[in-house]
Amino acid sequence: PNGIWRLASLQEGVLKDHPVPCQDLSYVSTSSTGDFVVFTGSSALESPSVVALNLLNGEMNVLSISPSPNIITPNYISVPQYIKFPTNRQGDPNGPNDTEAYGFFYEPKNPRFTGIPGQLPPLIVDSHGGPTGAFTN
Repeated sequence: PNGIWRLASLQEGVLKDHPVPCQDLSYVSTSSTGDFVVFTGSSALESPSVVALNLLNGEMNVLSISPSPNIITPNYISVPQYIKFPTNRQGDPNGPNDTEAYGFFYEPKNPRFTGIPGQLPPLIVDSHGGPTGAFTN
C-alpha cells in the first residue's frame, strides 16, 4: 500500500518477507519446487540484473547484469527516500478527515553546487492518480 516493492512468499499459510536490495522488481518466476525465485531487480545506483534467490536460506546470486555506461557518477544521483505524511481532505463530506499519503523524496545532490544560505532548495512534486504501483522511480 505504500509504493515500495517487496518480495514475499506464502509458506504454509504464512506470508514471509524476503528482503532484497532492489527498489524495483519485475519478471518474478518461481521454481517448480518453490525453493527459488528468479527476478529482474534494480535500484537507483544499480543497473537491472537477473537475480536468483533461495527462499530457504536467503542466498542471492546475480546471474546477469545489464551493461550500462557509467555516464553519471553516484555522487550526483539522489537515492529516493520513502516518506509518508499526513493529509487532510477538508471539504469532502464523504471522505476521511485525516489520512496518510506516501511518496519518495529525492534530496538535492550535486557536489558542484550549494544552496543559498538560509533558503530551501526548490521542490518538484510529481503526483499521479494511483494506485501506488502506477508510479516507478
